[in-house]
Amino acid sequence: MPAMNESESDLSLETLWARLLSQNPAQILRAWARLEAPERTAVLAHLREMTAGEGWHPGQRKAAQSALGVLEASGSQDASNT
Repeated sequence: MPAMNESESDLSLETLWARLLSQNPAQILRAWARLEAPERTAVLAHLREMTAGEGWHPGQRKAAQSALGVLEASGSQDASNT
């Protein structure tokens, strides 16, 4: 995982997903805050697919569910919509 002091402007797609799936609420919310509305919609759809779709490793499912739970608990827009 990249160093946590990585410049926020240099946030890579890999780093974004690493934070979203980290099961660390602060990292999840920090990554979420960087996203624009259309990106948030796509991320939520993907997280939901990871929790319900076939072919995902149990650890991936757990991390995706954790991210959804953090976003829902934080009151993040659209996170609780299904």
